[in-house]
Amino acid sequence: MNATYTAVFTECEEGGYAVTVDEIPIISTQGDTLEEAQQNLIYAIEDHAALLRWEREQKEKTRKEATNSIQKSLSISFA
Repeated sequence: MNATYTAVFTECEEGGYAVTVDEIPIISTQGDTLEEAQQNLIYAIEDHAALLRWEREQKEKTRKEATNSIQKSLSISFA
């Protein structure tokens, strides 16, 4: 799966770079160089995606074990 994110690199006063992702505010990392910060960001996004997959699998497992659960897809429009 491919996705495009907006990475914001900020040069730190003490040296190196801090980086955040506009689309995933929970993720932030840093590196001594832009390249290191970018690679660390890739690792952080991969780890975050793995955690989300694991959480989804756990929820599905719990739902399958519950005999009284109902699952529905909802489409919601925001103004």
